[in-house]
Amino acid sequence: MEDMLTRVERGDGLSPRQRAWLDELCATEPPPPPPTAIPLVARCEAAIEHLTSTDERIVRDFADRLRRGWKLSEKQAAWLERLLEKAAEVALHGPWQPDPVTQAEGLFAARVVLSREGGWKNTHPGTVLAAQRVFAWRPGGVPSERYINGVPTCEPPDEWCYRKLLEVAAPAVRELREPRFPSGELAWLDGELVLVTGVPEPHAGAACYPTLHRGAPLLVPSDKLRKRSPGAG
Repeated sequence: MEDMLTRVERGDGLSPRQRAWLDELCATEPPPPPPTAIPLVARCEAAIEHLTSTDERIVRDFADRLRRGWKLSEKQAAWLERLLEKAAEVALHGPWQPDPVTQAEGLFAARVVLSREGGWKNTHPGTVLAAQRVFAWRPGGVPSERYINGVPTCEPPDEWCYRKLLEVAAPAVRELREPRFPSGELAWLDGELVLVTGVPEPHAGAACYPTLHRGAPLLVPSDKLRKRSPGAG
């Protein structure tokens, strides 16, 4: 086998004997899974059509391990069971859909995450991907805009994406739900009064208020604004 791989990597052809052996190997039916694994493998095969492409790859990998007679670890078995339960839920009720409030808050959280600096994004690739999926499938978006890193995505974000984003951007989402500074209110910024002119917006990884500062528009992170003058007792 090692000699065959070396020949193929060099661009050389296989000998007639090697070719015949490889053809025979490819034509051989794989052995059936161990009897104890058959029910679980069957559940995996039935679940695949109800899963996203990412979850499908994971379930296929676990199914292949079971067919070989390998034993899953406790964590792997629990992970597989969660995916199978998820597939059963989709088969029974259809794909998960966010309600309008969750969708709006999830999109806000996605914009907060996507506005964070590059170093943070590099260390949180899963969260960034969830944000990209939510943003790509935002209300009013068009299919031609549904690209992630230059690759079109045909799968809408699932419940995990929204939960992850609402957890990571929880302080910003709380500010969106209950703004501390209503539009038209005065607030203190570094000892100066500013006028709040709208609802919080995602900017620089946080919820920021649009304000007028010295007559010019300025987005200010919510944690920089104060209701009372710094010198007030």
